[in-house]
Amino acid sequence: MEVRYENQELFGFVVFVALVSLSYDVQAVMHKVNFNAWTEQNQQQGKLVIFRVDVFDDEYAHPPEYVKSIKITAPNGQTRLFDLSKDWRPFDGFFAMGWPDELFTGGTIPGGTYKVTVTPMSGTAITDTDAVAASFLLPALLTSPNPNGSTVFTSQTPTITWNAVSGAAYYTILLRNNSAGGEYVYDRVHRPKNTPFRSYQLPVGTLKPSSNYAVMIEARAASQDLDKRSSTPWIPFKTGSW
Repeated sequence: MEVRYENQELFGFVVFVALVSLSYDVQAVMHKVNFNAWTEQNQQQGKLVIFRVDVFDDEYAHPPEYVKSIKITAPNGQTRLFDLSKDWRPFDGFFAMGWPDELFTGGTIPGGTYKVTVTPMSGTAITDTDAVAASFLLPALLTSPNPNGSTVFTSQTPTITWNAVSGAAYYTILLRNNSAGGEYVYDRVHRPKNTPFRSYQLPVGTLKPSSNYAVMIEARAASQDLDKRSSTPWIPFKTGSW
């Protein structure tokens, strides 16, 4: 009888461990999706809708191997289906893709509610929506550095200048070091005050001498960060040997 009791305890312990493991496996599946969409305009791609999809298992978001497909449905009923093995780079922490105006019926991006449907390898699909206003900001035009890429800054704290964009409430200055493989060295959001904001002096220590850099200015709309965006091309420049 004693041996049987010990076996029963062992059996109960094994069942408990199995249930805990099963519970963990059940939890570690897709259970939440965040979907954001906004319009963007740039000189390379023209007008497009950008959307970002974050998929969560438990409290973490990451590119899950258990997602089979992502489908975007536009307000006009058009859909785009993405194969994650081709369209989702494995090192990205989220899924992001653009839908250019030329791929919409009539070449016009419709405003309204966009819907995402995320289908897992097994289980129930999850949907989420986001409203998009079909309006656009014009891209800014950089005046310093020169857009032709000929600028060599001799100052350690040069001033980046551009034309003011009508309707913009924020500007993001993005800077990368092309001499270090395109590494991002500066990414700041700045809000205009009472006067048009169209210049920014880089802080001491941002740039290194005798190096190749590129800068981009991103304008954002007044209502929300994700409502409307526009961006300049990456404009290259060099630094002198100070």
